[in-house]
This record gives sequence, structure tokens and C-alpha cells, in this order.
Amino acid sequence: MVKRGGETVNIVAILALATLAEAFVEYFVVPLLEKANAAEYAKYAALVVGVGLCLAYGIDILAMVIGLVSPYPYVGMILSGTIIGRGANYVNDFIDFVRGLAVLRLAR
Repeated sequence: MVKRGGETVNIVAILALATLAEAFVEYFVVPLLEKANAAEYAKYAALVVGVGLCLAYGIDILAMVIGLVSPYPYVGMILSGTIIGRGANYVNDFIDFVRGLAVLRLAR
């Protein structure tokens, strides 16, 4: 779990994990799914990667951000992985948006 304290570190940790999950899925999982004609399952892969990252690093977002501590530590980590996995999709959408802006800017 992130022990540095402060809201900024918590938000940065969440964004960093979401970005890592998105990058892993985008570079490693999506090409495999596209070969199998199953690209629509990428969001489930992001969920698995998010849960895996939170379990590996002991991240419990609910405890870090809002102080909601589960008596069963893995519950918080699994729910946090779900948040990270879903956040990976938002990060991907944001990256696509920024790339689109860059293309428009270069076209001028």
C-alpha cells in the first residue's frame, strides 16, 4: 500500500496503476485478442490486469481515499482492481483524445 500520505500521492498512484494496466492491455493483450477475433474482451482483460496489479502491490483504494477498510483485505484489493481496470479504459480514451488533438494540430 502507498504509505507516503497525502491525497496527491493517492491520486497519482491510482492514475499510475490505471495507466500501467492500460499499457499492458494495449500492448500485450489486445494484439492477442485481435488475432483470435475477440477484441471486445479487452475490457475484461483490463479488469484482470487491474485486479492483479492491486493484489501484487497491496493497493486498497477504498481504504486509501475514503477510509473504507474491509475486515477482509483481499476484498478491498479486488474492488480496487476493478476500479483500476475500469480506469484503464478511461486512460485509453484520454490518450486517444490527446492523439486526435495532436493530429489536428499537425494538420493545420
